[in-house]
Amino acid sequence: MEEIFVFLTEYTEFLEKMEVTQQEKLDLLLSGELKKIEQSIMVQQAMDKQLENLEQARMRLFQEHGVEGKTFRELIPLQPEIRNGEGSSSCRQDWQLLYDRLQKAIDNIRYYNKKSQDFARSELIKAGSDAGTVDPSSGVYHPDYGGRKNMFSKKI
Repeated sequence: MEEIFVFLTEYTEFLEKMEVTQQEKLDLLLSGELKKIEQSIMVQQAMDKQLENLEQARMRLFQEHGVEGKTFRELIPLQPEIRNGEGSSSCRQDWQLLYDRLQKAIDNIRYYNKKSQDFARSELIKAGSDAGTVDPSSGVYHPDYGGRKNMFSKKI
């Protein structure tokens, strides 16, 4: 389980970096600096790919240790309540603290993403874009969303 704890620590640290990136993206959106916004989006896309790779590695590691299908939260009660004297980080309290950090980072990422989407949506509306072109479930622009037809797709 020590190997899983070390991996989850790295996973948490990555998500905390991602949280900072999301906050910076929101700040850039609010500033309106287009070039920096584009750069921030590219960094975010690279981090999304890294996160995907980390998640695949996590699933393999959990499978190797016989805890496949379990969540981080479900692993916490499986840890000893006190250290076994070897300096191991398998103490249940350490796992809980790490889980709390991970959950905080995830919650903050969600918060910053929602704020960024809301801001981008309102800016599209201010710029004269039809609000019906933004899918409210995903926050993604779709030219044909809401029954609106693309006037350039008409066949002659």
